Amino acid sequence: MRAVQLRAYDGKPESIAVVEMPVPRPGPGEVLVRVLASPINPSDLMFIRGLYGFKKPLPAIPGFEVNDFGVAQAVAGHAAA
Repeated sequence: MRAVQLRAYDGKPESIAVVEMPVPRPGPGEVLVRVLASPINPSDLMFIRGLYGFKKPLPAIPGFEVNDFGVAQAVAGHAAA
């Protein structure tokens, strides 16, 4: 899968890259959602600058919302219908 990866909390364009990552497997009680589109909000811009109130360990995948642009792909390790 492709993901946007944050490598530093400095707000510089070179600190953000699109990378290939393995598709995660959902654990018990989890659902894997294929995200088709995701908005960028002011909170996301603050996060990549390190100004949001918390920081994830780097490298991190920024973003807090998916909205209605996702399709269930797997539920608790089983393929979705």
